[in-house]
Amino acid sequence: MTDYKDLSKIDTTVAQHRKATDAGIRPVYGLDTETYQGDIFLIADSDGRYLDKDVSADTVLDFLFHKKYQNAVNVFYNLKFDAIVILKLLGKELERYLHTRELAFQHGDFRIKYIPKKCLTITKGHKSVSFYDIAQFFKTSLQQAYERNIGPMPEHFKGLKSARGEFSARFRRRHIRLLREYCINDCIMTKALGEKWLELYYQAAGFYPKRLLSSAYLASRAMIFRGIAFPRFAEVPLHTQVLAYRAFVGGRFEQTKRGVIGEARNYDINSAYPDKIAKLHDLTDGQWMQGNAIESGATMGFFKVVANVPDWKYLGPFPFKANANLVYPTGKFVTYVSIEELKACERKEWYEILDSWQFVPNDPNYHPYDEFVREYYAKKTELKERNDPLHIPFKEMLNSIYGKTAETMQLEKKRVMGTFFNPVIASHITGSTRAQIYRYIRNNGIEKDVAFIATDGISVTRDLGKGSKALGKFALKDYAQDVFCIQNGINRWNGNWKERGIGSEKGKTLDNYDIYQSGEGVYMKLKVERVTNLRSAIRQGKIAQIGVFKEEIRKVDFDGDRKRFWLGKINSLNEDQFNESSPLSLSVFTREQI
Repeated sequence: MTDYKDLSKIDTTVAQHRKATDAGIRPVYGLDTETYQGDIFLIADSDGRYLDKDVSADTVLDFLFHKKYQNAVNVFYNLKFDAIVILKLLGKELERYLHTRELAFQHGDFRIKYIPKKCLTITKGHKSVSFYDIAQFFKTSLQQAYERNIGPMPEHFKGLKSARGEFSARFRRRHIRLLREYCINDCIMTKALGEKWLELYYQAAGFYPKRLLSSAYLASRAMIFRGIAFPRFAEVPLHTQVLAYRAFVGGRFEQTKRGVIGEARNYDINSAYPDKIAKLHDLTDGQWMQGNAIESGATMGFFKVVANVPDWKYLGPFPFKANANLVYPTGKFVTYVSIEELKACERKEWYEILDSWQFVPNDPNYHPYDEFVREYYAKKTELKERNDPLHIPFKEMLNSIYGKTAETMQLEKKRVMGTFFNPVIASHITGSTRAQIYRYIRNNGIEKDVAFIATDGISVTRDLGKGSKALGKFALKDYAQDVFCIQNGINRWNGNWKERGIGSEKGKTLDNYDIYQSGEGVYMKLKVERVTNLRSAIRQGKIAQIGVFKEEIRKVDFDGDRKRFWLGKINSLNEDQFNESSPLSLSVFTREQI
C-alpha cells in the first residue's frame, strides 16, 4: 500500500476569502541590511536613510516603522535573509514560537508577524507597515536583475558586491561611509526593480495589487479581477477531495540511465501546468459519480487501484510512495491515481479499480479558464521572442497558479488550507502531466531511449524533431552531442555541468551553489545555512546562529539514485562507463526497502 497525503490533518473549515482590490499607484521604497556573522550593523533605504549606530531591536523597529512606509510598497531583495536577521534582534522573545507555533512576536508596543519568504509586518496601535520580497519575481541576483531590466550597475560597487559577507570589523570601521553608499545603492536598485515589477504587473493584469506576497498570490488576484476563479473547497464533495489528495504526489522525477549517454535532447511541455488549467471544466456544473470503472464522459477522476505491472516494463505507469521516496515500480501494489494515468496505461489488465470518484461535466465544451490562460501564454511567448521584460509577469503568473491550489499554511498549532486550496484541481494538474509524459513516450516508441524524466520534460537519445511552440505541446529545449548523467538533476552537457531541480537538500536551503569537476570527482560548492530555517533555530536553541552561513564542498555520489534498480556502478568520469536500470519491483523488494 502506497503512502499518501491525509486531508484530515488540514483544517478545511476556514473561509476562503477572495478579493482583488486595485490599490492604485503608491510610492515604492527599497530596503537592505548589511550583516557580519548574522548580526546587522547597517540598515538603509532608497531615500538615503540609514542606521549604523546603536543597532538594536528598538532602533531597527523604529527605523522600519517610519510614517512614509505605512501607505507604500516596501521591498527587500531576498527578504528571507533580511527578515530573519531583523527578527534575531528580538532575542528570547523568539521563544514565544515554542508555545504558539506562529512567527508572531511582541516587542514593547510593536507586534511583528513574519510569513516566511513572503512578508514581514510590523504593527503598532492601529497602524502597520509591511515589507515584501521583490527577488522572487526575478529569479536571479540583484545585480543581474537590475542590469537585465533597468541598466548597468555602478562599476565601483561591483567589487564590493563580490566581497559581500566578508566585511571584517576593521574594514567596517575604516570604510563605513563606503558601506553606507553601497547599501543605499542596493536599496535604490531594489526600489527600481519594485517599480518595474509593479508597472509590468499593471500592464499584464490591469490593476495594482495591494500586496506582493508571491507570484501565485498575484496570479490568483488577476483571475479574481477578471471575474474567474476556481471553485472553493466546499463546492466539491468531501469524499472526492479526500481521494484526490491521496492521489496527489507532484511531478515525476526519474533517471533511467547514467554515465556516458552520448547524444541527447531535452523536450519539455510548453507551460504544462497552465495547459491543464486551460482544459479544466466548470466543476460546479456537472455530476460527481462513484464507481469501479471509468465513466463515459468523465473528464476528471481519482482512483484507488490494485496495480499489477509486469516486471519486463522499463517505465512503470503508476506512482508509489514509501519512506518519502516516490517511485514508479513494477509488481503488485495498491496506489492512488488520476483518470488520465489510467487512460495512458497501455493495458487495462494491469490495474483493478477498487474505488473512484469521477466528474462528468454538463457542458463538455466549456472551459472557464481557457481564454485567460491562452491570452497570457500568447502574450508571454510574443514578448519573450522580442526580449521584452514584460514577459516576466505573464510567465510568473501562469506558472504559479497551480501552486495556489495546493497551498496550506501553519496557523498557530494547526495546518489550514489556503484561499485557493482545492485538491481535485492540484491532483488533476499533476496527474495529467505525468500521464502526458508517459503517453508521449509510448506514442513515440522511445521508452528505452529515455535518459531521465523531470516533471514536465524528458531527455532522450532519439531525435524527435523541433516540436511545437503551442501551449501544452512538446518542444525541443536543449541538445548536446556529449552528455554524461550522474543523478537526475546533475548532468554534463558538452562539457558544462548543469543542474535541474536543485534548491534544497535535507531541508536546508541552497542559496548559492556551483557544480564543478576536479580529477575524477564532481563536487557541489554550497553556501548553506547553519540551521535549516528560523523555526529550527528557535526549536534548537540556536538563535545566535541565525543568518550565519558556511561554505561546504561535497562530493556528488555517482550512485546516489535510489528510485530504480541499477545494473552497475559509475567509478570514474574519465572512463566510458554506462549504467542501465530497471524499475524497483514490488515482487522482489518490500516497501521498507524502498
